[in-house]
Amino acid sequence: MTVKGSLLDDATRALGDTIRAALDVGGRVPCLGRGEWLADDPDSIEYAAHHCTGCPVLDACQAV
Repeated sequence: MTVKGSLLDDATRALGDTIRAALDVGGRVPCLGRGEWLADDPDSIEYAAHHCTGCPVLDACQAV
């Protein structure tokens, strides 16, 4: 495993931990179970970007 791969694994684990912590305190993670975050069309991208604002896991997500 390369250092880059190791850092990605760490970031992915941190994201998972952050999501679980947010959900444990009643936080809302808007992307869970939604396909708009994986789509390429402009409407879905705009929808996702709008709903990411204020997400409790945004920093951890952006690190992945």
